[in-house]
Amino acid sequence: MKFFKKTVAFLFSLLFMTGCGEQNAFQLPEGAFEDDILTAVPVDQNKKMVTIRYESGVPHREIENILEDEFSDIDVVMIHGGSNNSAYSIQKNLETNQEQDLIFSVDVPAINNAENYFVDLSSQKFIGQYYLSSIEACLDKNDSLYYLPGLSDIYGIVYDITMFEENGWEIPESYSDLISLVETINSSDLTTVITDENGETIECDVEAVDLSLKYADAFQIVFNTFGFAEVYKGAENQKWLQEYQSGQNSMTGHMESAVNKFIELSKAGVVDEKDFERRPWERSQAIYQKHTTAMIFENMNAEQYNTEYESDEQNRHKIGILPFYISDAPKSDFVYSIPSYYMAINKEASAESDENGKLLLDILDFLSQPQTQKKLIGDSLKLSHVQGVPPESTDFSENIALTIEEGRIITTFNLVSGDNKRTVENVMKENSRALINGEITVQEWLDRADKARDNFLNNNKNVYSYGISMDNFTRMETAQLVGNMYRELTEADVALVFVGNDNDGVTGKIYKGNITDDTFACISPSRRAYTTPSGIAYAMITGKQIKEILNGYKGSDSNDFTVASGLDVEFAPWNEPGERLISCKFSDGREISDEETYKVAYYTGSLRAENNETISVVPGETVLNGTWEENFIKWLNDKGGAIKKPNLTTTLVWEEK
Repeated sequence: MKFFKKTVAFLFSLLFMTGCGEQNAFQLPEGAFEDDILTAVPVDQNKKMVTIRYESGVPHREIENILEDEFSDIDVVMIHGGSNNSAYSIQKNLETNQEQDLIFSVDVPAINNAENYFVDLSSQKFIGQYYLSSIEACLDKNDSLYYLPGLSDIYGIVYDITMFEENGWEIPESYSDLISLVETINSSDLTTVITDENGETIECDVEAVDLSLKYADAFQIVFNTFGFAEVYKGAENQKWLQEYQSGQNSMTGHMESAVNKFIELSKAGVVDEKDFERRPWERSQAIYQKHTTAMIFENMNAEQYNTEYESDEQNRHKIGILPFYISDAPKSDFVYSIPSYYMAINKEASAESDENGKLLLDILDFLSQPQTQKKLIGDSLKLSHVQGVPPESTDFSENIALTIEEGRIITTFNLVSGDNKRTVENVMKENSRALINGEITVQEWLDRADKARDNFLNNNKNVYSYGISMDNFTRMETAQLVGNMYRELTEADVALVFVGNDNDGVTGKIYKGNITDDTFACISPSRRAYTTPSGIAYAMITGKQIKEILNGYKGSDSNDFTVASGLDVEFAPWNEPGERLISCKFSDGREISDEETYKVAYYTGSLRAENNETISVVPGETVLNGTWEENFIKWLNDKGGAIKKPNLTTTLVWEEK
């Protein structure tokens, strides 16, 4: 094999970052965006490169294959951009002109000043393929359209068909029918016998509805759905919402009817005080296993959950899904949709040339066609927002088929722009128990929600800084810096940092400017929130094991790799996994002995064996005290509070194919 080496790592990164690229992309220009591995799959130098940022929930392999089949002259490179704060990551990438050509992320709507970064799609004919309600949910206050909804999870009322048939209950067809049904079931004195955790049988009442409102997203489904007709539906209500999201108006004078509707649901027995502490698995267990409730609010995966919770087919009840009935008006049945991702075009990439701009629009056009959507859905139970792609009608889903076909879809949204933590929704949820108990008034509830919105918008402007970064880092440089931190804090010989996995590695980057909590959320392992103490570990590992970890995992088709601190490494990303390590030695020139053991620092659980299985426990592992952030801040303070790009100790070797 013929190789060529280049310390400015990625052969065509600049073109990736700024546009679709040209057919001579393998010619690395001087001053190119350096030192990043964006793909471990060789790129065809005779085709245009189109890069797509994707995150969890995006069918990335299917999208890549479908696009390359349709557009024979492009090579699609899917780049995993997930981080613990993807909205921040996308925003920063856009501001520093480092984002991909197309962005497929659930956090696209959270990007501020979208008009500066995304192409306005409002004049494109292909948006007519989408349900009107789905498009309206994506419009900004100026009726511009900067993103489209991707495949989504569908939520409705999952009901116990077996229980309905045994008791002669009729399926509701309106809001009044639903309330009447709930009251009938709750007053029926119906009981069932269950086995408790001690193995004893006890008799339990059967209730009409069992909800879990412990988390803000579940609360949103209930509140947004039943209040939709009064406060969110239609152009005027959408205009109010868009102004509210940016702090221009108040809930007072607009949201009272939705709040009163929620109180009404409580009085009717749909919502109960205990629901605010109820966990999702508890209400799932109630319908699928214990049969102590007739209905829950759940998504289309309910059939799968039913099988998982009740493995004994003889005891398993038949279930179905109904739409939400939000009023007594005709066609007032709706399903609730939570998109797994939204699709946007990078304005900077589109502006590179008329050809690039047209190509990116053509790609979105193609992805918006019914036949393409059907291919992307495959065997999954996802909802398409494109007309003419109805979900398969089964005994389970037959009652929502017409609802979806006619476009009665409520698409989720946040009440504050740029707030992917649902600050306002959390305050609404936290105060709703007091509301239904009569402990606070409707006006107090509205005022508290407004205050939370205002506090978020104001506090977002005054973020605490722990230090400063002098440069914009690549992902590889970020991993090198994190590795340097691990190695120096633990006084280890080597540090190994896994790149490409949110849970225990690095997927985000450090950006020039203040180092804040957003920085930590972007570059730290997401599992740190559940790891006590820090997760920063060290142990004695043989030289052979170090080389195996660096070499990649045989049979893996992922773009994951490991960056080493304390070693000089030659690494060939385009070689087959297991053949990517060309050489490695200590930075002082010492060779690594296969048999000798070395002190190695890493994030606990991040080391991968040759077969790509996580090495969950390393013998003799020691974990640093304190949180991950506390250790980073300590290390940062030792550096005087400022960091700059580290010297990369990995030289990338690119195979010429």
